[in-house]
Amino acid sequence: MEQEKLSVLINEASIKLQEPITSSESLNLWKVKMFTLINEIAALKLATKLLPCESIASLDPSDWTLTQSVAHEMLDLSLEHIRFVRNRPIWQPVPEHIRVALEDEPFPQHGQSLLDVCDAVTKYIMPYSRGKDAIHK
Repeated sequence: MEQEKLSVLINEASIKLQEPITSSESLNLWKVKMFTLINEIAALKLATKLLPCESIASLDPSDWTLTQSVAHEMLDLSLEHIRFVRNRPIWQPVPEHIRVALEDEPFPQHGQSLLDVCDAVTKYIMPYSRGKDAIHK
């Protein structure tokens, strides 16, 4: 089952690598998706290697190289966001489906990966971060 899911994810990443990039926004979305796929592939590969007690033994990242990569990518995305801030509207409303998703999502019961947190920030926070009441009503 996990091997099948791993094959699907690797195939999806291979297809994504061939996707054309037409703008800085499409590049950013492509990067986020690729890092998400890489994180999912790494998690599947790592899950088969860990003993049950190993996964909760430390608060340190299980993969420092991946953590460093995600942190650098988030810095790049943040700087890209700031660099082209003048090209975006001063304010744009949060789409209703995103507002509902944020309001209805329960608090996490377990830790989340750095990549998942960064992915959520780039999808749900950064595009609507300007202007009065950008996220809150």
